[in-house]
Amino acid sequence: MSYFADLLMTEHNKIYKAALFCVDGVPDDGPIEGWAADKQLAGKMAQFWLHAFLGCRPKEDPQLLTQNFHQAAVDWVDTHVDDPEKSIDYLMAVLVELRSNATTLDPTAFAAEHLDLYDQDNFLTYLDSKDVPTATFDKDITRVAPRLSELQIGFESGISIVTPVQRVREDIKIEEHSDGTSTVTVKGKITSTRSHYSPRKPDIADASSQPPQPDPAG
Repeated sequence: MSYFADLLMTEHNKIYKAALFCVDGVPDDGPIEGWAADKQLAGKMAQFWLHAFLGCRPKEDPQLLTQNFHQAAVDWVDTHVDDPEKSIDYLMAVLVELRSNATTLDPTAFAAEHLDLYDQDNFLTYLDSKDVPTATFDKDITRVAPRLSELQIGFESGISIVTPVQRVREDIKIEEHSDGTSTVTVKGKITSTRSHYSPRKPDIADASSQPPQPDPAG
């Protein structure tokens, strides 16, 4: 009889996939939680290995995590950034990050790369308060894709400017004034004007639940 100590795992083997499960605290009727990594896919995991071999699924849905990050990041810019120019820079960074080809999203790295130093901790704290992880997670923009192509600039008066993301820096100029107001200049040729209705902002007729009345002069 021969004994081969390294018949299956030799000294030349490299580990590309690993999973760790802890038996402590496992509920009798609940799921078992664990940690898994797939070095070959740089942050993601082969689906056949995760689902078929391990019989597992991600604890958090990447679509939901991505949607929550988008919503929290946009809300933070809207409520915590007073400088109009900076708010556009930050919001543009969020949209560009989500539209990128990267398959994962690291909020901490995003903050370090795109936000001013004194804004980074505040941003990450706000994400945490909204139950958005600050560590790397799988990105899936399925739920938010329609919201990533345009940027809206709103004014206190109720006026809004909606622009394609790629045209923001090319065709829009913002000038800030000492009284807190701003002048926004849009450069381009006017090609159309139309009536616009936003279901997110019901008008007076909607609020009173009265149908529009015909014009007496008509």
